[in-house]
Amino acid sequence: AVCAVDSWYYGAWPTLTAANFVRANSVAGVNVSALYGVHAPHWYALVGVPVVLLSHLPFVVAQCVLHGVHLEQRRSQPPPPPAVLSGYTLAAAIALPLAVFSATPHKEFRFVLPLLPLLLLYAAACVDDLIGPLAPGASARALRHASR
Repeated sequence: AVCAVDSWYYGAWPTLTAANFVRANSVAGVNVSALYGVHAPHWYALVGVPVVLLSHLPFVVAQCVLHGVHLEQRRSQPPPPPAVLSGYTLAAAIALPLAVFSATPHKEFRFVLPLLPLLLLYAAACVDDLIGPLAPGASARALRHASR
């Protein structure tokens, strides 16, 4: 359906917007990204994601550290249940698009915005990990208090 709408809009069949993005930003001879500005491959890690996250960045970084600590603790234990594997899935769902976008020379903040809900979910997991051991149910109490 998306292909049909894009094809109708651009007047050419078939139009694959993702393929056009790759062709316009990376294929030799067609590369127009230099006209709009190019950045180093590490730009998303050092500028793009921190600017988009703003005040949530410390929580995402802390969750990455906590996730690493949990991995080290689990090495001597039996395999984790499937629910624990969802953390790996979330991390992969964030890292894979960032790796693909980092490979293109033209980078923009708007390319990172679709990842914002996943990054905020990662930040929320950190807050839950930090508050949970201090006071079980504290996060639920805070939500109930905030909704009054």
